[in-house]
Amino acid sequence: MNRRQVSLLWAGVLVLGGLPSCSCRNNERVRYVGPPPGIGPCDRCAANGPLPPRYVPSTGPVPAAPAPAGVAVPAPAGAATPPSTAVPFVPAPAAPLGAPAASPPSPAIQQNNYIAPPGTSPAPPPTAAPRVDLQQPEPAASAPEERAYTPQTQEPPPAREDRAASPSLPVDIPQFAAVKTNIASGQEPFPGGIAWLKSHGYRTVLHIRLPAEDDSTARKQFEQSGLRYLSLEVSPQTLSRQIIEQFNRLVADANNLPLFVYDKDGSLAGALWYLHFRLVDRATEEKAREDAERLGFRQDRSDAHLKMWLAVQNLLKDIK
Repeated sequence: MNRRQVSLLWAGVLVLGGLPSCSCRNNERVRYVGPPPGIGPCDRCAANGPLPPRYVPSTGPVPAAPAPAGVAVPAPAGAATPPSTAVPFVPAPAAPLGAPAASPPSPAIQQNNYIAPPGTSPAPPPTAAPRVDLQQPEPAASAPEERAYTPQTQEPPPAREDRAASPSLPVDIPQFAAVKTNIASGQEPFPGGIAWLKSHGYRTVLHIRLPAEDDSTARKQFEQSGLRYLSLEVSPQTLSRQIIEQFNRLVADANNLPLFVYDKDGSLAGALWYLHFRLVDRATEEKAREDAERLGFRQDRSDAHLKMWLAVQNLLKDIK
């Protein structure tokens, strides 16, 4: 840009600055003591008077416009030229073809082109910030997993007692179960079961059998083992109040204790136990059935168990 273009630029600035203008705030004009001379009213604001123009020409010298980058503007005639403090720009030489790209300047090099004006103390060079090396964070140690567990005891908890403490179950006595204190019931024992009864202090065995059933072999086995042998005959046809009363006397006699009661399949002895629970212990019908089932009496079967169950129901009707 030459000097003529600069002059035209400043002429346009002066013309535009001399045009009247107004400034409104919320549709109200800012009031002054008096309007400047030579300025007409503003048609965009209220009718109270014009606002001052955006530019008021002064009588002093016109400041020079900043020269664009790379263009040198000559100083006016008669003005003293201040000493130049700018650092001349020296372009770096171009790298030859095929040469590797230049690496960026090291952070340790201070790139500072500031030069203090004459008569002032130079600013101290900036100190390099301490270098901090960021390392990968270490994973936080996870808390140990908590697991709910039941502490083990040295001895297992005692089993639930229904009517009496259950002794250790023998292997050679099918359906062995404790009924009351010093009284147990089950099916016909094997020779090993007979020896187990003797070793565990049982004194008497009560054999519940069908009428006309031979029991000489069973009597011999128990008596040879030192056990007292008793038998009671019963069937669905012969079940009566006298038989159940005799059964109740035998199981209540202290001379027979400890006592073991058994039959062939649990139908005969189980039926007598059910009647004993209902008539002697005064148990409910549901409780008596549960205890009789635990001793081997199955009322829902379609064999000897069902026949004895029907005979029991008929006997209870007669007693009531």
